Amino acid sequence: MMFENQQYTLQCSVQNVAPVQSLTVTFYRGNTALGHLQSNSEQKKPVNETFTLNITPSREHDGAQYWCETKLELGPDGPQRPPVVTSEKLPAIVHYGPELKEPPNPDVITITEGDTLHLNCSSVGNPSPHTPGHFQQIVLPTVAAFSLLNLSALSMKDSISAL
Repeated sequence: MMFENQQYTLQCSVQNVAPVQSLTVTFYRGNTALGHLQSNSEQKKPVNETFTLNITPSREHDGAQYWCETKLELGPDGPQRPPVVTSEKLPAIVHYGPELKEPPNPDVITITEGDTLHLNCSSVGNPSPHTPGHFQQIVLPTVAAFSLLNLSALSMKDSISAL
């Protein structure tokens, strides 16, 4: 689980690789490459190395899969197809605050007595937000992510206030 607009570090660990300077590590979100990294080590013997990349997820990244790929580029004397290893794909759960889907209604709504009032309180967020309210001292039911309130035949004594 991650929170929107907070920084996190992805880590890709490679074991027993040589020559490490020929290794390229690519981090992905879905099919989008986020960064290519190479080792600064000149070690010719097999080594273990960890590569990291900082990310700052947004709500659009909720459900995306993060993963890394390593490729050992051995040049013209190496195999025609460089050895490639892909990590497990990790799904991101990005938590973000609630936001109204539509602009809010003005603070005061004027209607003619007897008319019907429709209030749309749809909102999005992760986890799903709840939109409770009050009408004539009665608590309206809370509905996850979506609330549509229809009030018919309103009179002067009717009033609404959101929690």
